[in-house]
Amino acid sequence: MRWTTSVLLLSTAAVLAGDPPETKELPKPPAGWKYVESKDETYQFLFPAQTPRSGTRDRTYRSGRLSFRVQVNYCVSRDGLTFAAEALNLAGIGVKGLGAKDILKIIVDAEKMDGYDVTEPVEGTVGKLTGNQFYASKGGEARRVMLIGGRGRTYILSVAGKDKANVGGEDADTFLGSLVLTPKPAVKTEPKTPAKPEAPAPTPGTEAAAEVVWTNDLTKMAFPDKPASGKIMGADFKVASAEYVPGFLTLRQGKGFFADAQVKVALSLKPGESIGGKTFEIGPRSDDVNKPSIFLSRLMPGEKVPKNEILQTGYALKLEFGPMEKGKLTGKIYVCTPDKNKSVVAGTFEATAK
Repeated sequence: MRWTTSVLLLSTAAVLAGDPPETKELPKPPAGWKYVESKDETYQFLFPAQTPRSGTRDRTYRSGRLSFRVQVNYCVSRDGLTFAAEALNLAGIGVKGLGAKDILKIIVDAEKMDGYDVTEPVEGTVGKLTGNQFYASKGGEARRVMLIGGRGRTYILSVAGKDKANVGGEDADTFLGSLVLTPKPAVKTEPKTPAKPEAPAPTPGTEAAAEVVWTNDLTKMAFPDKPASGKIMGADFKVASAEYVPGFLTLRQGKGFFADAQVKVALSLKPGESIGGKTFEIGPRSDDVNKPSIFLSRLMPGEKVPKNEILQTGYALKLEFGPMEKGKLTGKIYVCTPDKNKSVVAGTFEATAK
């Protein structure tokens, strides 16, 4: 399955487009296809009748003041296409006020942070279904994704293959247009249990950060011997947690669903290549096509969705990783970006490694 936890968390139950049709009698499936019923028996969709691999997943996630349940059906066709049908229910005060445009922006931004090239989402129709569609591509993988709202949840149908033409054909159209709701009660929500009081996340800019000098001269970048700090998008930043998943280092401030602020470095590594002991020095005029990408994010006062900036050129970066030991990865960073506020983060970090 391609969908990562971060993307799932960003897919809310708001209605993105018209409801899928509801039917007691399913239309006859095309030759070579069969209907598959969801585990909760509230919707069905088409899968190829013969598949070498298929499966289901049920998960519940909690993050800050948000929680959601997701059920997934997937299969791999004999032609190598991967079909996935997902239904998400999201709850919590963190979703209040989010509209369809906010949801789409969050999903697309998350795809880009994972290193995918994403087309502009377009509202359109496949079969009898109206939804928002986009293509995402990375390396030798392409995906066509359709988001549909109905019954207070979000349905995500996706087809993954080797290129855009591969996921834009007749089989993809058949699957993406096949979702139907069955006339049964909506999924029952679990009884709410009193939540333990949480300390409020710090307001951006209220914690003083050590002064770090912005420079695009690598020779002037000396790592401060203290936890990474600086300024992101014009306000103070102090790293509260760090995480490394293969190819991505994230330094984060704040404990909520959305970080108060964060910087993410996307690294170009070969499959299976270890990050331990590696160093990177990238100047603002580097012409290395495999240089890292820098993602900045800050939750602005009064906003529900973070502001994001993606920088692929013009920045200066020094990054050193220590050895990976027992799920931990230490390192040093000094990064200066050419956004209008001249963001800068420098210092040490200890990241959980997955």
